[in-house]
Amino acid sequence: MVWHVVAALSGASGVGLGAIGAHRLKNKTEKEKNDWNTATRYQLIHSLALAVLPAYQRSNARTAAGVLFTSGIILFSGSIYTYILTDNIKMSGAAPLGGMAFIAGWLSLALLKR
Repeated sequence: MVWHVVAALSGASGVGLGAIGAHRLKNKTEKEKNDWNTATRYQLIHSLALAVLPAYQRSNARTAAGVLFTSGIILFSGSIYTYILTDNIKMSGAAPLGGMAFIAGWLSLALLKR
């Protein structure tokens, strides 16, 4: 997997989604705006984590970290974006799974070698 490409696409979309949150969510509640900002922040943080993966040797741990960070972005941030855009809180149900994927991704970093 070319993790720097995934990182670039995720980072670019995170910036765009942050702009949407800042300029297009005026009719949303403060909680929804805060949730959107949290989703954006987590997406951008984990995009940076994906960007550093190519600095490490290819390994199962590197692949696991990349897959887990990417899954976390989709499940955590994606479900929050979806819930806010659809006004359906049930759409945020995958967020805890995404959070667990983020945690597992960070733990995978402990196994990486330079």
